[in-house]
Amino acid sequence: MLGSLGPTVDHSHLSADAVEFDLGGVVVRVVPLDRLIAIKAALDRPKDKLHLLQLLAIRAERERKD
Repeated sequence: MLGSLGPTVDHSHLSADAVEFDLGGVVVRVVPLDRLIAIKAALDRPKDKLHLLQLLAIRAERERKD
């Protein structure tokens, strides 16, 4: 589910970057992690700053496992 991403984000680009996942027969489209990090960094809202820290930690954990 997509909320408000502010005026700096063109939703048509999100669709082009989306990755599809099958969740028990329901296919969902998800913005790639690096793209979501870039969006959150550009928005600079208080809630996005918190989300950005969490997303960066997720990326670091993924990189550690690879």
